Amino acid sequence: MTSDPNLNTDGAAQAPAEAAPLEAKKRPATPVVLAERVKRKPVAQTKAKSEPSEKAATPSLSHKAASEAVRSVAEQSLDQVRSAFARSQEASMSFARGFEASGHVVQSGLKEMQVRVADALEAEAQAAFGYFRAMTQIRTLSDMIDLQSSQMRKQFERSIDEARELSSLATAVATKASEPVRKAMTHALDAQRPSH
Repeated sequence: MTSDPNLNTDGAAQAPAEAAPLEAKKRPATPVVLAERVKRKPVAQTKAKSEPSEKAATPSLSHKAASEAVRSVAEQSLDQVRSAFARSQEASMSFARGFEASGHVVQSGLKEMQVRVADALEAEAQAAFGYFRAMTQIRTLSDMIDLQSSQMRKQFERSIDEARELSSLATAVATKASEPVRKAMTHALDAQRPSH
């Protein structure tokens, strides 16, 4: 089939060129479009685009499943964050209690050390008074040299004994003071490990 340029969309033949000005007066000029050039869409396609289908209006099963999966993952993540926060809060409270207990141990240890130092100073003062009394009773130079060497030896031995006592006390206090902190650290590390 050959296309005839004189056909309009109705398929009727166009009047010859002489009749065209006469008809132009009767009706307004509209462009003539050939039927072959007009591409019309099928009615079913235009309805499908203009009106949403029932399938598109209701979410599909896979969309619901995907949203439920996302919600489940989000809830699990939130639960994990909450439990991690609770564990870290418990660990920090454990640290605080450990340091507080350690502070009490150090405080009592320092008090005990102060008492020991005061006792040592009192013993030193009494030894010094005893030395001065003994010096008043010396008659010879050899007695004075013996007394002075004896006093120096006793003073050196007392100093060594006092240093040992204070050192062992300081070690005991440090051990006792570090125990609550060590326990708090162990508890905090155990609390941070996720339970399986």
